[in-house]
Amino acid sequence: MAKQDTYENGEVFYAFMRYKDHENGVGKDRPVVALKDPETETWQALKITSQIDKKLNHKYGYLMEDWEESGLTSPSIIKCNIEDIEEINPSHIRKKIGELTHRDLTGLLVKLIKVRQVEYQREQRKIQDFEV
Repeated sequence: MAKQDTYENGEVFYAFMRYKDHENGVGKDRPVVALKDPETETWQALKITSQIDKKLNHKYGYLMEDWEESGLTSPSIIKCNIEDIEEINPSHIRKKIGELTHRDLTGLLVKLIKVRQVEYQREQRKIQDFEV
């Protein structure tokens, strides 16, 4: 696919994503959703997983309702926790496979807000514990 540095919110791509616990560039191609960070004007890739039976994926992810319409081959969850979101590297985009439906894009945005609130509260508790 030609390198692209502008996307549409909710587009679904296959992209190479590094494993977060490896420093030497080890990773795999996986589906991701593109979302623009309005504060930094950068495009972010949210990882998509088909491991829908894991509790943490449900707690910190959005279970897609219209996964087939988005070009995916199995029921999937979009990971919303901060450590699973990365800035898009255009050279890592393999191909576009679809886009989220309005229902899934809206649901994802709501879930992102909820997860950010949980992460913020967790950080505030750490700060308070440190100050004591």
